[in-house]
Amino acid sequence: MNKSDGSGQFSAYALFNEEKTKVFFSSQNPEDFVKFGKYKMRIQDKILIEKGCVTRAKVKWYGIGNFAYPHLWKADTSDSDYQESWDDPCLPKTQKEDQKPRQPIVQKKSRGRGM
Repeated sequence: MNKSDGSGQFSAYALFNEEKTKVFFSSQNPEDFVKFGKYKMRIQDKILIEKGCVTRAKVKWYGIGNFAYPHLWKADTSDSDYQESWDDPCLPKTQKEDQKPRQPIVQKKSRGRGM
């Protein structure tokens, strides 16, 4: 890519937010992992969180080869800590109705022709 001031070229990785409406650039491989807060997550997720995006981050979970995908974001980009949720915080919360638990329907087995 060319620099905006026309002084030369540079190499970078292009990253998109989940809605694919914004582009961010990184000079590091976005698939590498880095320690950020209490998780070890991908560099691309760290960059998106720091830029104010809500992202479903890929974090290392209990050893090699195991991953978890919590939603992470910062309420304000100047905050030092991020917030987390295992449910998507962008979706509206539905109110649970107080209903009686339904009784399971038990079907009687037919024994075929009478004997």
